Amino acid sequence: MREALEKVPGVHSAEVIFADQEARVAYDAEKTSIADLVAAVEAAGYRAWDAASEKRGGERPAGEEPGSAGSEVPGGASGG
Repeated sequence: MREALEKVPGVHSAEVIFADQEARVAYDAEKTSIADLVAAVEAAGYRAWDAASEKRGGERPAGEEPGSAGSEVPGGASGG
């Protein structure tokens, strides 16, 4: 998954913690978006959602429950 994220244009680095079902990504928000990151993770065969959006009141995709298999791709981790 890390390799898939790092191939996205604008991504500076990615750290994946499978035990926590989390990915931390430093990226240039002018070159990529959370949707691009989620798409890259899903293309690599994992389920993904924007954990930062969820914490701001957004919703998980249908069928995703807290603690279920999947990977978080937190927003707001843009780097410069």
